[in-house]
Amino acid sequence: MTWTDLSRRAATVILVALCIIALPAIANAQFTSKQSADQQVGTDRMETPIGVSGTYSCDRGSSSETIQVTVLSFTDNGPAGASYSYRLTRGAIVADTAFTTSKVAQLDGSKTKDHLATTWTVTIQSSLRNWTGGTYTKSITCPATGDRDGYL
Repeated sequence: MTWTDLSRRAATVILVALCIIALPAIANAQFTSKQSADQQVGTDRMETPIGVSGTYSCDRGSSSETIQVTVLSFTDNGPAGASYSYRLTRGAIVADTAFTTSKVAQLDGSKTKDHLATTWTVTIQSSLRNWTGGTYTKSITCPATGDRDGYL
């Protein structure tokens, strides 16, 4: 072996030893300044729709009673990106449903004429992924005789 080969090997051994000694010291670095976070973290929640505006119309024909409900707008104070479930029921009977990201919907219902007042219920519920908000509920009573129009 020549003097050059021995010198290279010795230099390599010294460099490897220095790396083995120095790398843990470099990897053991830490922050020397402490600073508090300015960002607050919290959770949001689904809300019940409020301020619902819209109209309804009860019509009595010769053999049937119908209702048309139009939701025109409402306020949702929950997180953005929610979808809305609209439902029109008469007792336990579901007359119409809609599921949309819009705050506008139309629901229609009908039943055989019986000469009695009929109570319909409109509900709106927000949802986002697997979360659901409270349910807005409005009852509408259509009279036993005659037609009626009104506001939600």
